[in-house]
Amino acid sequence: MKVFDDAATRLRNRWARAALISVFFVNGVLGGSFAVRLPALMDRMDADTGSLGLAFTASVVAALATMQLSGWSVTRFGSRLVTRVSVVLFCLITSILPLAPSVPVFATLMVLFGTFGGALGVAMNAQAVVLETAYGRPVISGLHAMYSVGGVVAALVGAGAARIGVAPAVHIAVVAVVSAAVVTTLGGRLLVNDNLTAPGTAGIGADRPGEATGAGKGGRAPRLLVLSLGAIAFCFYLSEAAVDDWSAIYLNRSLGTSTSVAALGYGAFSVVMAVGRLFGDRVVAVLGRVRSVRLGALVAGGGLTLGLLVDQPVAAIVAFGVFGLGMCVVAPVTYSATGNLEGIDRGKAIAQVTLIGYCGLLVGPALIGVVGQWVSIRGALVIPAALALAIALLANAVGPQAVVAGGSEPPPETRPEVWQPGDAAGPNEVDNGKQTVLQKERR
Repeated sequence: MKVFDDAATRLRNRWARAALISVFFVNGVLGGSFAVRLPALMDRMDADTGSLGLAFTASVVAALATMQLSGWSVTRFGSRLVTRVSVVLFCLITSILPLAPSVPVFATLMVLFGTFGGALGVAMNAQAVVLETAYGRPVISGLHAMYSVGGVVAALVGAGAARIGVAPAVHIAVVAVVSAAVVTTLGGRLLVNDNLTAPGTAGIGADRPGEATGAGKGGRAPRLLVLSLGAIAFCFYLSEAAVDDWSAIYLNRSLGTSTSVAALGYGAFSVVMAVGRLFGDRVVAVLGRVRSVRLGALVAGGGLTLGLLVDQPVAAIVAFGVFGLGMCVVAPVTYSATGNLEGIDRGKAIAQVTLIGYCGLLVGPALIGVVGQWVSIRGALVIPAALALAIALLANAVGPQAVVAGGSEPPPETRPEVWQPGDAAGPNEVDNGKQTVLQKERR
């Protein structure tokens, strides 16, 4: 009978993973489809860059304002329900955006775009933690990879649609309708058993016993841990936004390349990050969370610094690719660590870390622009390199936290065994509904 139960659990988890993959992919596709048709939308509304910038700022502010409420909603109603509702609303608002007749209407719709996008960001990462716990091994990096793949697919489809003369409203509406149909069909397969407020484990992909992470006998203050994880997210998102927005400008304006060659900087960063995330779960399973983040951040910071010092187009393009590779596991591991904190409302903690991280998205492009104007774009791009090194220094925060508030660390013989590469399944299989956790005991 246990064999049939195990088979049913594995099948349920695979369906849940497919459903959540579709959510991450759709999120990337929708954002990317909107971004690649933005020039045509600007022409249609006769908008200038200043008014468009204000609309984007309103969107980010709305997302930030929504995240605390999203964390409460995840805790109250579960990440499954919030994910299903927010992704459909995100599809809906994305399909309406190209229809905006004027900049004020567009800015209003962008507020809703940011609201639903912010709610989706919190909910789907909370659901990813639930899925990873059910699998008993790292899976979040692969989910984030599908977001990146969605963006790449959106860019290719958008370029093709523009080339054959498909109107932005028609193109984006078709993408949104298909996306809504996919996530609605698969959404029922997401896991119900959140368990985000109950005590957790030391964390999937936790570092090997004996690696000091600072989780001492007396535990750490929850607020300090959440702030540390938020600081990592802030550094990551600021760096990602800086490279997204300024890599092409650096290659074109500072190094004198053509616009087509300049686009390769962003392409190298995005593609290498997506590919790296596809293999990121295996890396985390082998090295552990702390080492994966620390080594990756050091590679990212060092690679970008060397590329800026060489000051040649090929070196810069390679450096942006190396930066994407080094940073690829940072966000997934940070969310995984947040979702495994003990003695704290983990739904709200995920919302807080996401909120702090998204502040980096808001600050990053403007900061690079101001420093670039004052010094140079090359000098400004030292900022993401320095932030990568800051992530390396903060990497202990993503380690296994046995206790956050009070109590003592569980004895070694009661801790769940760390998943090893080659295992058919992880050590933890969560029984949906019964909240039963089967753990292998250490021998």
